[in-house]
Amino acid sequence: MIIRIAAGKESQALSGVEQLYKQYNPGLPLDYKFLENSSQSQLVAYGLRTFSK
Repeated sequence: MIIRIAAGKESQALSGVEQLYKQYNPGLPLDYKFLENSSQSQLVAYGLRTFSK
């Protein structure tokens, strides 16, 4: 799943995602990564593209 999070709202968004995840997947750990920290090849593997400003 890919979620766009508004700048400055990361903690609030992750808290909400974690609550939902625990509700539907009790006992399983939530593993997440920020795409801004991913390399271009990883983004392509997800079927995403990045555009330079």
